[in-house]
Amino acid sequence: MERRIAVFANAWGEKRISDSLESIKKCAIEFDYDVFVFISHAAPGMSKNEQIEEKRIYNLPELEDFDGAIIFSDSMNFIELVCDIRDRANKAGIPIVNIGSQVDGMPYVGTSDLESMTDLAEHLVGEHQVKDIEFIAAPKDAECSNLRIEAVRSVFARYSIPFDEKCIHYGDWSVRDAMEITKRIIRDRRDNLPDAIVCANDLLAMSACVELQKAGIKVPEEIIVTGYDNLEDGQVFIPSLCTVGQDYPLLGEIAFEKLMKLINGEKVSDTVLNGELIKNGSCGCFNSNAALLRERVCKSAFYDKVISREFSWSNNWFSNAILDGESNGKLKENTTAYLKRTTMFENGTTYILLDQNAKLYFAGEEYTTCTEGYSDTLDVFAAVEQRQIINCDTINRREYIPGYKKQDGVTKMYIFFPAHFVDWVFGYIVVEDWLVGIETGKLNIFVNNFNQTVEKLKQNISLEHLNEKLTDLYTKDSLTGIYNRFGFNNEGKRIFDESKHKKKHMVLMFIDVNRMKLINDYYGHLQGDIAIKVVAEVIKKCISENWLPIRFGGDEFLVVGQCDKEEDIIESKERIVSGVKIAGKKMNLPFYLSISCGYLYFCPEDEGTLDSYIKQVDESMYEIKAYMHASDTELREFEERCKKL
Repeated sequence: MERRIAVFANAWGEKRISDSLESIKKCAIEFDYDVFVFISHAAPGMSKNEQIEEKRIYNLPELEDFDGAIIFSDSMNFIELVCDIRDRANKAGIPIVNIGSQVDGMPYVGTSDLESMTDLAEHLVGEHQVKDIEFIAAPKDAECSNLRIEAVRSVFARYSIPFDEKCIHYGDWSVRDAMEITKRIIRDRRDNLPDAIVCANDLLAMSACVELQKAGIKVPEEIIVTGYDNLEDGQVFIPSLCTVGQDYPLLGEIAFEKLMKLINGEKVSDTVLNGELIKNGSCGCFNSNAALLRERVCKSAFYDKVISREFSWSNNWFSNAILDGESNGKLKENTTAYLKRTTMFENGTTYILLDQNAKLYFAGEEYTTCTEGYSDTLDVFAAVEQRQIINCDTINRREYIPGYKKQDGVTKMYIFFPAHFVDWVFGYIVVEDWLVGIETGKLNIFVNNFNQTVEKLKQNISLEHLNEKLTDLYTKDSLTGIYNRFGFNNEGKRIFDESKHKKKHMVLMFIDVNRMKLINDYYGHLQGDIAIKVVAEVIKKCISENWLPIRFGGDEFLVVGQCDKEEDIIESKERIVSGVKIAGKKMNLPFYLSISCGYLYFCPEDEGTLDSYIKQVDESMYEIKAYMHASDTELREFEERCKKL
């Protein structure tokens, strides 16, 4: 036996998924199993290609490598995914247990949507005299949503209340969709509001409440709103949601116990629990538990804010470690070193695996990605286990984790999630026991930040260690397309040596963006990148063809070349200075864009060095920069605006 099980879920379930996984982990410790959790944020609102990349993680495991599997069917958003995983488990000959909604061919553990929603509908009709509703439902093929609709329909029939099928509004589970549906209800029924808006889950219910409040419609005074799932956010929401609670830890425990019986060859039957009706403020009832929960959340708000801020910083530092690693040629070393010391993941175990096809993408080559999984060989982008670096370059896909081996008497839960840049595969990331990341939504924040960092990494420069063919591109700055310092060290020195040998005059022009720090600090680094690109484009247009433009570092530019007349330098300088201001205004940039520019016209002497001449022109430019800061009225006005932001 492998003594490991596979678990499939969608992270949008957040706390209910993390609660069940925590229970599964406790059971796994008792039975001495490792747990591999394959999780994504795939949702109907995504583009088809994004869905493919999110779903890819579910195809990573070969189920023959596991003793059994558990799937959270009601979290997966796509019934075809559930059926595919079930069929793969059957083909592999391993048992699988389903948590959530009933699906043919799998033992089922869940809460009775029909009975639980019946209790809620009985409460609405019996205690609040609700007779007219609008129902915000999930997609038409969502079984759990359909059962909740059927429960309301049956209660209405029992009380001889007409049920208009037109009251059902099918959506895609998304907040945006629920808000749009609510807007239509308000528009169509403003003069004849329904008694209640019944929603398929709490997220949809909170979305409906937000739109009602925007429209000045009070909940529950003018209209009742109900949900389903008893999310913590729904309980601290104002008003607290009337909903149905499910015992997620118990569901996880029962599912694991059933799986163990199936592994041992025993037969099992379905287990259906009753949900708990939570009467609350959104239906007009008072619930002291909601008030206590809200009080607890308020008391911990400052601490949670500090923790969230630290997590945000950690995300930024992680991005910087990757991007700085690219700039100094130590991408893998920087990334691994940061993961070793960060407290972002609680127990210090993180693996980042790179799909082979990503190399082609970084190299700018076209390829047809496999939609069914990952490449057979994976590069180890980073590997840290309990803050110890694992030295490994590649692994076979079916190893899953570098150096993995089940340890007797030690249970670990690994969480696998996809990494991609929009609709192009990068690989996947593995962390250990980071259930708080799922519970708080930090997992989604981290994934999005990592994906964006990788995308920026790709846009800025192709990774040297991934493809040796890209070494010739290192002389160019990926943001601006002009030479970088590496290119200057080659081409600039060549021009200097040639000028010294032929006793030709040269130009060195140093250009610096004024108040670049203010642009980055107050308008963001994306706007800062735009400023850099605008300046580079103006420089290229305004200098002689035989002069070399260089992005010397950050917001500093250098122009080097042979020149016969100083007048040509002065003319080019004036065109650059005015051209930058004009370009910034034409583009309606939210900040004032200007530059300081100094130059040196000289004939290289035998004892002179290129660095010494650069130092001279740099000092000249900073004198000009000081003058600009003191005399440029528009620049001073820009500084004052920033102070007020």
